[in-house]
Amino acid sequence: MMLLLSCTQPSEIRFLMRGDELGISKDVNMAIIKAYQEGIVSSESILPGSTHFLEVVDLYKENQGISAGIHTTLTNTASRPILPVEEGASLVNEDGFLFETRAEFEANNPRPEEIKKESRAQIAKVRATGLRICYQDFTETPFPRIGMLWAGVRGKEGIDGLAQHDLIMSGQGSLGLKPNHEPAGLSDGFTEESLGIAKAKIREIRNINPDAVIIADMLFYEYPDEWLPENHPWWLRKGGERQQFWPGTHRMDWNNPEYRRNVIQQTISLKKCGADGVFYDNIRDEPEPWISFLSELRTAIGEDFLIFANAGYDVGSYDFAAPYLNGMMYESGWSHNQT
Repeated sequence: MMLLLSCTQPSEIRFLMRGDELGISKDVNMAIIKAYQEGIVSSESILPGSTHFLEVVDLYKENQGISAGIHTTLTNTASRPILPVEEGASLVNEDGFLFETRAEFEANNPRPEEIKKESRAQIAKVRATGLRICYQDFTETPFPRIGMLWAGVRGKEGIDGLAQHDLIMSGQGSLGLKPNHEPAGLSDGFTEESLGIAKAKIREIRNINPDAVIIADMLFYEYPDEWLPENHPWWLRKGGERQQFWPGTHRMDWNNPEYRRNVIQQTISLKKCGADGVFYDNIRDEPEPWISFLSELRTAIGEDFLIFANAGYDVGSYDFAAPYLNGMMYESGWSHNQT
């Protein structure tokens, strides 16, 4: 389960409701804005190709508290494509409109490069309005709107299996990344050769699925015992003893600023391979030292790089992390009953 965080941060959030396809008709526009004004919905997504696009932009500007999203779409006869017909001929019907159904869309053999250009054109059109965009939504992408964590579709291995998802969380090794020092815990990045391999794999995934969001996981709460010498100062110690996490692993000292800087350098190196973001495994329900780390990280990595984290079994209030994270996963089945 992934908990997506809103751009606005009320002191307590129990339930989030989102409006969809703002711009598809005047009636829908009026209904969604009324729902926002009455406190029912907190975010709405705009259709870039809608004939009511300019009206919707004005509605957003008149209602400043809305969390705005971009609703990219490849099938919807109420929307025209943003690209000129000659640049996206495989995406439109004989009248120059998007196809009504996914079956019609796929039967026309849409070209991946045109899908990518049209999606980017839709995003660029909305961004050009100056609206503050908090998320992106999709309609009828060529692949299931599902995410994968560490493993792809059953029975499909390799790049093709990964590309069947919209959100891909992959291990560093699966992307071909290798640490630039031995033992691995002393690494502050990845070898140039392995970064090149990862770039090629990511390009291959996006050639199949242009909408794929690709993030790589990073161990940082605990390290395998062989990653650092036993006497290294980055291990967390209590009473002089290292603190075991899983068998064969021990926890890291997050109050050590040198260790935090090392993780940030690893993340900067990860960004170079073309990944969209990082998945940290794990954080815990304790504002410090996490606020210090996450604020330093966001400053170093920029706003365009996604940061996800695993809360594991440690259910709690993570409002302190919301300004820095793009999403969070609650891992354990028993903990879901408490959220």
